[in-house]
Amino acid sequence: MPRKKAHGDHGRNFFRFAEFVLFVAIYAALSKARHEKGTLIASGFIAGGALVGVLTALLRFLEQNWNVSIIPDLVKTCGPWLEEWHNWIGLIMFLLLSVGLYLDSHRERV
Repeated sequence: MPRKKAHGDHGRNFFRFAEFVLFVAIYAALSKARHEKGTLIASGFIAGGALVGVLTALLRFLEQNWNVSIIPDLVKTCGPWLEEWHNWIGLIMFLLLSVGLYLDSHRERV
């Protein structure tokens, strides 16, 4: 039976990326440098996600209390195709982000 994800499980996924970078490197010093770089990148994404969460909550609070639309509805703006393709767009962005993180952490030199 698969384990249910708890609230806050997303941070562990980013640190798994750092562990993957550590596993792939051959030399110990290079491996450690890449692991630290991957951890730094993952920490930045966790902090950025927290800031975006606070900003989103603030904007939703303002929208509900002032009865205004601050963030536009993209389905109405871009068209109905976005509603059909939003999962694929998210998957493509996730893959691009993962490749970018991997390549960025492997630029680290000792």
